[in-house]
Amino acid sequence: MPPFVAYDERIQGYRCPAYEYFKLKELYPESEDHVFENESKLNFTHSEKLRSYQQKAIDLWSSNNKKGVVVLPTAAGKTHIGID
Repeated sequence: MPPFVAYDERIQGYRCPAYEYFKLKELYPESEDHVFENESKLNFTHSEKLRSYQQKAIDLWSSNNKKGVVVLPTAAGKTHIGID
């Protein structure tokens, strides 16, 4: 088991920090993934066009294998970035 994975008695299962999830899926591609089971039921849409800095944030995040944290000031539209 990788050092970033620990057994959690509360859920009777293993956990890892969210930032290690990508690495975990690389190590165990055949494992079942119950994290996004109901993803198809989610409906996040918006009609607003992203601002240039918001699109740049998405582009940079995508170029980093969709890993990382988007850091922007209050009211800069982080929720819109996440939905897009």
